[in-house]
Amino acid sequence: MSLKFSSKTQEGWTVHAPFEAFTFPAGEAHIKGAESEQKFVYQIADLRGADSHELFQLAMWADAVKRRRERSVLILPYIPGARADRGTPWGANVYAQFIGKLGIDQIITLDPHSKVIVDKLNWHSIDDITVFPFQRIIKRELGDKGDYYDHPYVGVISPDYGAVERAFAAASVLHVPLYKGGKVRDFESGKLTGFACEELPPDGKLLVVDDICDGGGTFIGLAEATGLPHDRLDLWVTHGIFSKGLNELVQHFDHIYTTDSYPADDDIVISDHVTRIPVLPYLIGEINV
Repeated sequence: MSLKFSSKTQEGWTVHAPFEAFTFPAGEAHIKGAESEQKFVYQIADLRGADSHELFQLAMWADAVKRRRERSVLILPYIPGARADRGTPWGANVYAQFIGKLGIDQIITLDPHSKVIVDKLNWHSIDDITVFPFQRIIKRELGDKGDYYDHPYVGVISPDYGAVERAFAAASVLHVPLYKGGKVRDFESGKLTGFACEELPPDGKLLVVDDICDGGGTFIGLAEATGLPHDRLDLWVTHGIFSKGLNELVQHFDHIYTTDSYPADDDIVISDHVTRIPVLPYLIGEINV
């Protein structure tokens, strides 16, 4: 279950909410406990991933909170549909329209793939969207040990043009240069070709930075294009889906850093080669309703 609920009381305590996601035998989503007489300052839903049934349970939760005349906060570190920011059907718009019409007072998210999804959420009636800067997590978890020179990296690599802005943000907090990679994608077949990278330092470790790792083909192709041994490359992906597992990735990267924004299979991500960072301690402090 990747949808969880909690509440904030008048006394300032955060407690488990009386709400419970429920599914009727016929398959309809529902919420138990919404008729509880206890009143809260606001209700919090924490949704990870893109399960369509949980999105309907979220909709039931939002309706219940609205009818109870309480404020609503959605922790949504991975925004479903953010990668479908063009084409037909226009997935980003469809997901944004669905989520936007729920009447949620604040959404807190992390490193959305495209600004299009944030713009569309604003368009569809979500006025308060907080995008937590993912580089603050990198700074604290990888580089902020009292002296930023404690980290092992001599540079950050952007795997392609679309990742340059976020890779530059990571390079800035680590105080190292940015190096740019590239690739060619056939949008009809999805096949990736033409991997390349700028000339890299002859020594030292480099961190490849991007927002999402799905199958991992981009990062494997880039690593091969650099010609570097795996012990000179680490990988940061904010949202680790790892749909094809980690077996091939760990042959090219010494260590993989990600967050628990996406509910990846524990059999995949529990590994000596992976550090999975909890995002809730970072995002919960952004509630402002």
